[in-house]
This record gives sequence, C-alpha cells and structure tokens, in this order.
Amino acid sequence: MTFEVIATIKNLQGMLADLDTLTDSTEYPTGSTFHAIDTGDEFIRYMDGWVLDMRRTAAIKRSLML
Repeated sequence: MTFEVIATIKNLQGMLADLDTLTDSTEYPTGSTFHAIDTGDEFIRYMDGWVLDMRRTAAIKRSLML
C-alpha cells in the first residue's frame, strides 16, 4: 500500500489547460485540489501528479442506490 502525508494543501481553480502548468510538487503538495471551471472536473494531487478526483461522484452514486 502506498500513501503520502498530506501537509499544507492548496485549493486551486482555473481552466483545464492550466493544469498542465502546475507541475512543481513543492508548490502544490499532495492533497492539493484543482477545479477546472470550464469542464467541472476536479483533480487531486497524488504521487507528483494530478489525478481525476472521483470522491464526490462515488458518493453521489452510492446515495442514489440507497
């Protein structure tokens, strides 16, 4: 199992194309989030990269099954 310690996180927003410029892992630590305002996608910083954040999607899907 791989895990990382979450330190001081940042919450960012911008156009999806802006995500490609956010590569500095010291400035954007693990746990930081990015909201793409043009697509509505949310990303979370993990393992020196940005990953599509599916936590809310999964929670909504689970709530619809109740």
